[in-house]
Amino acid sequence: IGPPCVYSQKNASRKVLLIGDSHAGHISQAVVEVAKNQNWDSIIWTRSSCPVQFKRSNPGRVPNDNCMRMNHKMYKWVLRNKPDLIIVSQFIKSDSGQSELREALMKIKLQTQSILLVENTPVFPDGKNFMVPRPLLMTPYLPPKSFSYSRMVTVDNKESDVLAAWARDNGIYTINFRRLFCKNGQCIRFANNQ
Repeated sequence: IGPPCVYSQKNASRKVLLIGDSHAGHISQAVVEVAKNQNWDSIIWTRSSCPVQFKRSNPGRVPNDNCMRMNHKMYKWVLRNKPDLIIVSQFIKSDSGQSELREALMKIKLQTQSILLVENTPVFPDGKNFMVPRPLLMTPYLPPKSFSYSRMVTVDNKESDVLAAWARDNGIYTINFRRLFCKNGQCIRFANNQ
């Protein structure tokens, strides 16, 4: 919520900035570990339910005013610190404002040529039960290890795919984690029983 978390390396050769909503937070430890292995400084600046954009066409739409202030503060940080790579990870919804997201990505791209956009990660259909504490009297929820792709929540994937195609056409790298989870019509949540 406040300033970014900075993970400095001695004699770091470069710096990577991770920005976005809770989906950026999900991958933050991986970014920190990879940066450490490459002797890069890593900067993590994420906020739940706060997509990276600098304008909103509809005042009632996400992001809220606090999010917008944080995004502008983050952009000023980018101007001052010039990270070598910016990773943008946020969940793109079917009602996300494509024009606002695109404009933000292009504004950031003017400051660094290396941007990586992380596409939507798979959303499993049992979010109301998975990892949600239950009263002692209730039977514990035993989450399935996999779901058929047809049962996954895919309503937002099209919008994410549209943004990713636009990003690639405009010199922004993209990465899609769906293949790590979903193969042969099944989406797997567990790896090595974890």
